[in-house]
Amino acid sequence: MIADPGCKLFEALGTRRPVPFWLLRPSVVIAGVRALIAGERIGRARGDDTLQLGADVVVDRDGQIAYLHRSSDAADRTPPQDLVAVVRELDHDPTLSTGSSDRIGGETGDS
Repeated sequence: MIADPGCKLFEALGTRRPVPFWLLRPSVVIAGVRALIAGERIGRARGDDTLQLGADVVVDRDGQIAYLHRSSDAADRTPPQDLVAVVRELDHDPTLSTGSSDRIGGETGDS
């Protein structure tokens, strides 16, 4: 996890803000309901940019992006086990780098 208060990495990765009416997307509504059922409370922004969407990134040993997923809404995140799988795949085959597939070197979240 990297904190990016100056939004430099945010800009470099091409992440974005959500589309209008993003709160009405079924995935966002479902994630919100699940969070409330789990006992999570709605917090205050405290000056944070609540419309800044994140990205899930795995960087290989050479500093190259091996996996990039730009979130399309607040509920659009790569499952942790998928990120771990990418890291393990890189660890087992160090020749993998940016390239061909959706998992290694590919991008998702551009819809």
